[in-house]
Amino acid sequence: MVSRAATPASGAGPELIDPATGQLRRTWAFVMTLAFSRHQYVEFVWDQSVRTWLGCHQRAFEWFGAVPARLIIDNAKCAIAKACARDPEVQRAYAECAEGYGFRIDACPPRDPQKKSIVEARVKYVKGNFLPTRQFRDMADLNAQVRDWVPQVAGQRIHGTTRLRTPHMCLQEGKPRWQGLPDGLARRLHIYYVNGGQLNIDGFYAPLSAHVAGKAASGIADPIMFPTSHIYHPDHPGLVFDSPTA
Repeated sequence: MVSRAATPASGAGPELIDPATGQLRRTWAFVMTLAFSRHQYVEFVWDQSVRTWLGCHQRAFEWFGAVPARLIIDNAKCAIAKACARDPEVQRAYAECAEGYGFRIDACPPRDPQKKSIVEARVKYVKGNFLPTRQFRDMADLNAQVRDWVPQVAGQRIHGTTRLRTPHMCLQEGKPRWQGLPDGLARRLHIYYVNGGQLNIDGFYAPLSAHVAGKAASGIADPIMFPTSHIYHPDHPGLVFDSPTA
């Protein structure tokens, strides 16, 4: 799964028995939504600490099989230490996370209701469509149910802008899986992805864009199949060697 932008957000979830205290305790829903496809990662947690926020990001990236280039966020305290329209102060650990993964943090300005409502709508969708009429034994059961619900229900809804169902593809090497994409296209995308390199990146986006636009994918180079161990230089993307003396 690849997207140029995503919206991570959190909101109040159902109350469950905390196994540590035996008392009812509020849960929180973490929702990361890819901007174009609306594909989602959803996880319920016990708190909104910085550590939990960062852990949810890591698991979301693993779920998508990629890291979005830009994350559009509300001014949650676990992400933004001080909100500001021009230069918000990002929590240090979150800034280090962004640098490590290579994504850009785009915080909503404090008085921008339109941008803020887009982020909040992702959580509202989960709360309004997943939680009603369901019961949960514990946190493990809650997260098991939402993991099934995301691809089976949320992933099948019609995109409000494109009028298409939400396609998704998990690209972990050796265990790719997809939904809403033709098998031939999905297998080709996986080959581009696992081999890498600029030409393969270009090749990945070209047939995917053509499919979304409903056009034939013609004139697109086949994937470059790299050896398991190889030497590659970005100035010569068409030349790949399996040893320094080749």
